Amino acid sequence: MTAMGVTRSGASRTVLSRLAILPNRRLPHVLTALGDSRVAAVYLDGQQRARNVRSPVNWANSLLGHRFEIGETFGKSGDRTDEFLARLPAAIATGAGTLYVQGGVNDLSQVAGGATRTHAVTGEVINAGNVAAMAMRNLAEIATKARAAGMIVVLENEVGADPLTQAAGVAALNDLRRMIFEYGRREPGVFVHDAFGAVMQSTTATPTFRASHAYDGIHENGRGAYFHGKSLARLLATLVPPAQVLSAGMMDVPANGRRQLLTNHLFTTTSGGVTVTGITGNVPGSCAAGLTNATATLSTAANPNGIGNGLQAAIDFSGVGLFRIANALNGASSGAYHAALQAGDVLEATAEIEIVGTPAVLAGVTLDLVAFNGTGGTNTTSVDMNVPTVLTAAEAGPNEACTFTLRTRTVTLPASVGAYPFVQAIVRASSTGAGGATIIVRQLAIWRRVG
Repeated sequence: MTAMGVTRSGASRTVLSRLAILPNRRLPHVLTALGDSRVAAVYLDGQQRARNVRSPVNWANSLLGHRFEIGETFGKSGDRTDEFLARLPAAIATGAGTLYVQGGVNDLSQVAGGATRTHAVTGEVINAGNVAAMAMRNLAEIATKARAAGMIVVLENEVGADPLTQAAGVAALNDLRRMIFEYGRREPGVFVHDAFGAVMQSTTATPTFRASHAYDGIHENGRGAYFHGKSLARLLATLVPPAQVLSAGMMDVPANGRRQLLTNHLFTTTSGGVTVTGITGNVPGSCAAGLTNATATLSTAANPNGIGNGLQAAIDFSGVGLFRIANALNGASSGAYHAALQAGDVLEATAEIEIVGTPAVLAGVTLDLVAFNGTGGTNTTSVDMNVPTVLTAAEAGPNEACTFTLRTRTVTLPASVGAYPFVQAIVRASSTGAGGATIIVRQLAIWRRVG
C-alpha cells in the first residue's frame, strides 16, 4: 500500500525518480521487441498473427511454457541501431513491461569495407573506427528511455554474421560485444544475453554460424533459433514466474463453464477419430489425422505429469512433408456455430509438444487456430511457430529431445455468414526432406479468453 505518492520506505516517487530508482509500474510478462530483421522474424506476416519458428524469442517463450505475452513487435529488415530510435516510442506505447532489443550487425556491415554513413538522428559521420561506440550509444539511449518508462530491458549481445569478414568489421564487432557486456554489468534493469556460444563457431577468426543454424549465414533457421532460444530462456526465466497456460485436468471441459471448448483435449478417449491411408494405430476421439509425403504409427503415451494421455506419432517422411492432428468444433448446415461457440468469442489454442530423440529432418511443429464463418465466408487464422512455406535442408529445426508449449494469439470469432462454420485447432509436424521424426502431442485445447 502507498499513500500520497509515498512508498513503504517513506520515499516519494519524485525522490525515487531523482535517484533513478523506478517503481514497478508495468507488467514484466508482457513483452515487445525492437530491432532489425532478426526481431522482424518474430512474425511472418504484417498483421503479426503468425509467430515464426525462426525467432529465438518465440522459442524461449515456448520452452518456458509461454510465461510471456508477446504482442506487437517492431523489427525492420536492414535497420541500424540509430534507425531503431524512431520506433522506440511505439514500442513503449504498447504498455509492455519488458523490451527485448537486438541490433548492431547492420551498423557494422555498412561501414566495414571503408564506407561512411550519417547517423539517422544527429547527422554525425560514422565509419569503421567509431561505429561500435556509436551503436553502443544508440543502444544505451534506447535502454535509458525504456527504463525511464518503467520497462525492463533485455539486450542481445551482437553475434555478427558470416559475411562480416573484413578486419575492420571484426574488430568493431569485438569492440561492440565488449561494450554491450560491460554496459549490462553496470546498468540496473538492463539484462544482457549473449547467444554466441549457442549459435556461432568458436574456432573461426571471423563470425561464423554453426552448421545448420542459419539459412543464409545471417539469419537463424528453426534450429539456430531453438538453440538461441534455449539459452535466452535461462535469462528470461529469472524475470517472470511460470504461468498456467495449459490444461490442468479433466475439469477443463465445455460442460464446466465454456472455458476450454474441446471435449477430448487430453486424449482420454484414445480411439474413434478419423484416419487416412498411411496411418497405423488409433486416432483419438473427436480428432482427425492426416499426412503428406509420409506414413505414421500412432500410439498412446503416458504423460509424466499424470494429466491425460499423450498421442505419440512415429513419422517416416518420404520427402518434404507433414503430419497433422486436428480437433474441430463443427457447425450446422443452417449456419449455426457449434453449441460451445458464440460469435464474438475471443479464442486461443494451446498444445504441449515433446520431440523424442534426435530428428535430423524436422523443420518444426506448428499450432494453427482456424475460424471459418461458413460457406461464402473467410478463414480467420492465428499460428504459433509457423515454418517457412518452402522447406529445404537450410530450414532445419530442432534436432534434440525437448518439450515446449504452443499458444496462438487470439482470434475473435466472426458472425456466421453461411453453412457449416467451424473452429479448428491443428498441430502440424513438418519435414525438410526424407527421414524419421517422433513427436508426442500431450494435449490440444481451444480456450475462450476472459476479458
